[in-house]
Amino acid sequence: MAKNYIRVKDGVVDFFKSLVSKDFRDNDFIPPKEDERSPLAKKIDYIAIRVLVFFVLAFFMSLKLSLAWTLIFAAKGTFLLHFVLRRTEIARERRYSEDMRNYSVRTYTYEQIMKMEPTTEFNILMAQVLNRLNGFTEIQPCPDGSLYYKFDLVGKFKDYPIAVRCNRYKKENEVGKEELSRFASDLKKAGLKKGIFLTTSNFSEWAIDYVNSIRDELRIVLVDKVKLLEWVRLSGHSIYPDAQKAEELEAEKRERERMVSLQKREKQNKRLMQAFFLVSVYLTVLSLLMKHWLQDWMLYLYFIAAVVNMLLGLLCYGIFKHTRSIIRESYMLEHLD
Repeated sequence: MAKNYIRVKDGVVDFFKSLVSKDFRDNDFIPPKEDERSPLAKKIDYIAIRVLVFFVLAFFMSLKLSLAWTLIFAAKGTFLLHFVLRRTEIARERRYSEDMRNYSVRTYTYEQIMKMEPTTEFNILMAQVLNRLNGFTEIQPCPDGSLYYKFDLVGKFKDYPIAVRCNRYKKENEVGKEELSRFASDLKKAGLKKGIFLTTSNFSEWAIDYVNSIRDELRIVLVDKVKLLEWVRLSGHSIYPDAQKAEELEAEKRERERMVSLQKREKQNKRLMQAFFLVSVYLTVLSLLMKHWLQDWMLYLYFIAAVVNMLLGLLCYGIFKHTRSIIRESYMLEHLD
């Protein structure tokens, strides 16, 4: 995949080097993968790997050592493996938690940006963000009737005049060569040599190739949705959640996941309740219709099965009502808040 922005010389490249600390990719908008194993599977794997290592070590040690020393070395080796694996698991869980928090923050910020009015609020936000970044000064919306009226923002980067185009597309839409060609033409007409094209989506390969092809004439920096969010974060703008807001977003996400789980459980218990009651009624009616043709022990068996299904249905009904009350209580608390 082509790079999300074009590196340029004459000071702009220094600006990017000071900002970019890692390579941001499109998968920043994809939630991190979670361990999909069930709790039981995790416990079985946890025990199985340690038991397996213990017996493997014991087998090889038994070829040269006595039973006592074999057990001691196998136990020590297993404990060492357990220590390493546990540290690795903790690091993985911490990494996943951080990635999920960053994903929630980025998603929340992007949603807030996409709710803004594209020609005023979004432009003002970008002016505030750029003015807080190192090297940018006097970034402001273009006044009507000025030489730069075709641009969204104008200002300076290290005392060199620049123009900015703020493009608020949906993230699935790509900025094509046509938009960049018009932007380059506007820069030439305004007598500018450098510009920044900001977008909340991505740039097509054609657009990136076009900007590369005119590098000798114009220096155009492309900022896609991922880099845009990184600039917002670096600027310290209030639209990007701080640590406390990030924790609140995580709590809200966990609550939504809990509600989804409860709703699934409610539907499952309802289906089970209906199935057990239907089977109970079916067995009862069948035993009454067939009482003259069935032996007594078979009738008793039918009745016992009907009673068992009735009890199971009542149990599922109780769980169903309890789950529904929790869901209603959560909704009431949410509306009261």
